[in-house]
Amino acid sequence: MNRTLLLVLVTFGTFGHAQQIERLWSAKDYEGVYANVDRVDRMRGSDMLRVAQAAFKLNHDSEAVYILELAERKGYAGDQHYFVKGEVHFSLQEFDKAAEAYHEALHLNHNRLPYLMALGDAYYRGNRLDSALAVYQRVHQMFPEKDVATFAMCKIPAEQGFLAKSAQCWRDNVTAFVDRQYEVRAREEYSNILWHGIKDTAEAAVQINRLIRMEPDVVKFRLSAIQIHAELDEWEVVDAQRAELTRIEEEGKLTNFYLGKNAYPILDMVGGYYRLQFFETIEVRPEHAVFKAKWSCFLATPQHGVLAGTWKYVENDDEYWIYSTEEGYPPVQLEAPLTLRDFVSYMRSIESKM
Repeated sequence: MNRTLLLVLVTFGTFGHAQQIERLWSAKDYEGVYANVDRVDRMRGSDMLRVAQAAFKLNHDSEAVYILELAERKGYAGDQHYFVKGEVHFSLQEFDKAAEAYHEALHLNHNRLPYLMALGDAYYRGNRLDSALAVYQRVHQMFPEKDVATFAMCKIPAEQGFLAKSAQCWRDNVTAFVDRQYEVRAREEYSNILWHGIKDTAEAAVQINRLIRMEPDVVKFRLSAIQIHAELDEWEVVDAQRAELTRIEEEGKLTNFYLGKNAYPILDMVGGYYRLQFFETIEVRPEHAVFKAKWSCFLATPQHGVLAGTWKYVENDDEYWIYSTEEGYPPVQLEAPLTLRDFVSYMRSIESKM
C-alpha cells in the first residue's frame, strides 16, 4: 500500500475514533468511553484525558492516575489534565498531591477560579491552613462575589485560634455576601465568636437579633436570643422571645425535632457547683408525668454531665407547685405563679446550697 495513503487512513481512523470518544463523553456514556482503556497508549492527549475522566467517574481512581501520568510522559499534559489529576488525588484524600496538581494547572492557566478554589480546598483538607487562607484571600480579592471563599477566609483564623482576627474579618465582610444564606451563616459564625470566643456578649446579642430579623421562624436563633438576653439580665426580651416561640408553634412552623421532644432547651447556666439546664414544655399535659411541668430544671456536674437532681414547676387549677426528685426537697406549694426569671432565681438558690 502507498505509504502516503496508509498515513492518511491511520490519521482518518484516529480522528474518527476521537470523534466517537467525544460523542460518548457528551452523551455521558462513561462506560462507553472507559471501554477504550486498552488503547490509551495509542491515543492523543485529549482522548486520554476523556478516558481518565471516565475512569474517575466510574471510581477507577488508580487507573485514572496511571492514564494521566502516561499522558504527562507523552508530553500531552495541559491545565485541564492537571486539574483532573488533582480531582482524582483529592478523591483519594491525597491532599498534598492534589495541591501539587492544582498548582500545575494554575501555572498553565493563571487565576482560573475553579483551579484556585480547588487548590484552597486541597490545602484546607490537608490541614495547611496558612496556605489555604492565602488562596482564599486571593480569590476574595479577585472575585469578591465568591461567597464560599469569603466565608472560608473569615472562618479559618478562628480555627487557628486567632479569634479577634476572625471577628474582625466577619465584621468587615458580613454585609458583602451575595447569597443571603451565606450572610445568615456568616452572622451565625460571627455571633458565636463574639459570644463564646472574645466574650463580647452585647455585640453578640446585636448579631443574633439581626439573624432573627432575617430568619424570624428559625427556632435556634430564638433560643440563642433567650440565652444571651438572660445572661444580660434583659428578661423582658427573654419573655418576648418565648412568646415568639409560641407563635411559631401555633402557626405550625415548628420542626419535628422539637415537637417530638415536646420541649425547648430554654437556658443553660453555670452555678457554683452544677450546671443548671432549663427546659420549657411546648404542650403542657397535666396527666403526664413528665410534660405536666411548665418548666423543668436539671442539675448536672459540669465536667461529666452526671445528673444530680431534677426540679419541676407545675401550674394546675390555680395551684402552683415545685417538685423535686431529690430526697430532702419535699413539694413546695406557692401562693402565686412564677415567671421564668423567678424559677431561675429559685433554682440558683437551691444549687448554691447543695
